Formats: sequence, structure tokens, C-alpha cells
Amino acid sequence: MLISVVTRTYKRPKMFAANRQSLKMQTLQDYEEIVIRDEVGIGCAEANHRLCLVEPKGDYVWVFDDDDVLEDDTFFEKVKETVDQFHPDVIFVKGWIVGQILPDRWPIEEGHIDGINYVVSREMWDRCKNSWDRAYAGDFSFINAVMKLDPHVRWLDIVAAKTIRGSHGAVEEWDFELPQGLLSRDPNRARLRPVRDMMHIGDIIQTKDAVAGIGFIAQKGEKVTVTRENFDKCEGLIRSDIAKFVSSAPMREVATQKVLIFCPIGGKLEQKTRDAIFAQEDIENYDIIFAHDNPHSPMSENAGLNIQLAYEKMRTMALQGKYDKVWICEADMIPPKDALKKLLEVDAEIVTGLYILRHAAPNPNIVTKDKQFTLFSFEHIKKNWGKQITVGGGCMGCVLIDKSVLERFSFILKDNKNAPDIPFMEWCIQNEIRQVARLDVVCGHVKPTGEVLWPSEKTGFREEKSAA
Repeated sequence: MLISVVTRTYKRPKMFAANRQSLKMQTLQDYEEIVIRDEVGIGCAEANHRLCLVEPKGDYVWVFDDDDVLEDDTFFEKVKETVDQFHPDVIFVKGWIVGQILPDRWPIEEGHIDGINYVVSREMWDRCKNSWDRAYAGDFSFINAVMKLDPHVRWLDIVAAKTIRGSHGAVEEWDFELPQGLLSRDPNRARLRPVRDMMHIGDIIQTKDAVAGIGFIAQKGEKVTVTRENFDKCEGLIRSDIAKFVSSAPMREVATQKVLIFCPIGGKLEQKTRDAIFAQEDIENYDIIFAHDNPHSPMSENAGLNIQLAYEKMRTMALQGKYDKVWICEADMIPPKDALKKLLEVDAEIVTGLYILRHAAPNPNIVTKDKQFTLFSFEHIKKNWGKQITVGGGCMGCVLIDKSVLERFSFILKDNKNAPDIPFMEWCIQNEIRQVARLDVVCGHVKPTGEVLWPSEKTGFREEKSAA
């Protein structure tokens, strides 16, 4: 037998069903299933301990919990090909885990690897299975013990599986719509909604149990301040119900920040946009640039370069002028009077307001952190109306960018036909730039016909007819 698939499950029947269905879709069915059922809620630590008691029959062992689904129908075939050719002790693969592809670094760190990221030989399993101890990060502890034995390692450059976690990792609460078939087959149909996307730098969490891991140790009941360095670990503790929120971080002081307000004009500058920019409240140290520099004809093949030139001009001026932030407000946006103040209050490299895309079907402007740029649904926006959520990008209509980002990214692209917003979002995700959307900064988006699209808490969006 090729693989023993070990699955821990607890009161999540829909997830478990998706997990089982993805196994059935494998083109190679040479595996055994070992299911560890939890009917009472033993917690993550005890669940790790139960893995130590597993006695697999397969030549290799893979931990595939109930909140995971396979992404590659030929994964077991690829494992078999690798085994037949190289006979490795460990096979590493990638996985979609909490909105990002992991592992993403070497040496591997705690919080950057999951059980779905490695298949190990039964010999390695038997030698190191006790490392699935009662610590929170048992997946890291186990593979760390394996790697200390200097195993023969092979990498498969594929995304094998994806986590589909529900609220706090315990009793099931679906955070996304389950389409027919597998949840993650079609990213356009399954919209990942982060379980806990309201955590910010400076928040206080309190542990429910002791936590021991690489670079993170806390006693039971200890209060921990969320920082940039421990953000992922704190988020993991909240997701696994090992910690709870105690208090939110205070809003940042905005008056001392030097801001460049940038309005690129490709065609028409809306009067409502100009008025909204000048109407911003409680902002003291700022300059405004209306950039209407378009050397290339809008009908030429280099028309896209106009946008790139405008944004690169902004970047150069921002760095030379030593501005702390740049607020981009495009020429067809109508931000509220407190938009810039609210964006500046958030401690994140990139903060975006909420508006409706005016091209094609109306949709919210913000995308998920799953690197596939899936637009957030109206249902998720309405559910979190008025809150702050972590996102994978927010387009360029109303966005605040920190100087630390501008120092590293150039808006001049190799393909001069493209606008910089998608490449910019891709770069930010690749470089783990924290991006937050304030769903209480509600902006209007003027259509070429003069109508204005507005986000709506009740209906998703509404269209304001032009005066003409």
C-alpha cells in the first residue's frame, strides 16, 4: 500500500465530506484511510497526541485533516512516481493554508508549515511520531524532528491541498459557499472568506492554554500584544480557539503624518472628486497633486504607459519629498470627508476604502488573500459592514500606501499595456505586505454615463442617477 492518509475530525460534517470526496477523486486509489474522531472536543494538543498512537500500514504517511481538500487529482500518482524513482524519506509539497501558499521559506519556521505539506516514510513516522506532542505546533515539531535525522528529501513543486477552515477550528461554521463538487476546484465559484480578518497590530489576546513553540511561548491565561513579528502566530491561536480577544488596539494618531494626496487623471476629472479631496477633515500636513500628464494617445498601443508614468511620477515625488504616506484617489472616485483620516488610523502598509468596480458586473473592489484575486462577495461585505478586514488588495481607486512599500516597488512595468494595480497586488502578496480594507470608508464611483455606484449595506450596491 502506498499511502496511509490520517485524518482528524471534530463535528465538521460538511468539511469532512469535502475532504473524503477529494480523496475519491484521486486518479490513484492506492491508500488507506485512518480517521481519528473527536466527539467531545479534546482540543488541538490532545489531537496531536492521538497521532502518536497511529499505526499505519502504508509505505508513506500523510496527515490530511478534515478541514483540508486535495487540489491536485493526480497527487498520489506524483507521489508514487517520486517514490519509485528516488525512494525519499520525505516528500515536501505546497499547500493553500489560511490564504497563502506554504511553505514559503527555508529553513522552515513554525507557523509556515502544515501537516499537508509533507509525506513521510513509515520508518520516519515510527521514529518521530512522538514529536506530535501536546504543543500547539505539533506539525512543526514533528517535521523538525524528522529533519534532524538528515533524511533523503524530495520536493514536488505542486499545490497538493488546501485548508477550508471554519470558525475557530471547532464546531463548524461555513465561511464560504460550498459549490457542487469540491470547494476549491473553481476559484471563481468558491470565495474564501477569512475566519478572523479583524485582528490588528496592538490588539491584546489572552491564551486559554499554555503555548510553546519556536519564538513564541506563553503561559495559560497570559495576555499577549499582537505585533508584526507574532501576527501569524496570534492569528493561528485565535483560529484554533487557543486564545481569545481581550481588547482592540487604539487608533493611530494621524495629525503628525505627512501625506501626499495623488489624483491621476487619464480622462476627465470629476468635479465631485475634486471637491471631496479638498473637503477632507482633520488632516494637517499634506500636499495635493492632480496629475494630467498623458504623452501617449489613448488609442495607441502604448496607452497603458500613461497610467504607469503617472504612478511612477507620484512614487518619485513621494520619496523625494519624504512623505510618510501617499493617498491615491482616482479622478472618478467620491470619498467621504473622513476617508483619509480613517485610512491613516490603521497600522498597515496598505489601507483601502470600499467602492464598487464600474467595469463589467458591479463588484466590491477588494480581493481575498488567496493569490488568485477572488473578489469578495457582497454577502461578506454586508456581513462585515463598517469593520476593518485583512485583504489581498483593493485596486487603486482609494488606497493609502506607506513609503516603505513605495521604496521597494516600481510602477514602470515590462508590459506597457497594463495598469499597475494587479501587478502591485501580486507583488504585495508575494512580499507579505499587510493590506487592510476599511469598510466604513464608503466611496462613490462615477460611471462614464454620469451615474454613481455606491456600496450598500443592505443591497450590495446602489446606483445614483446623474442630474442630467
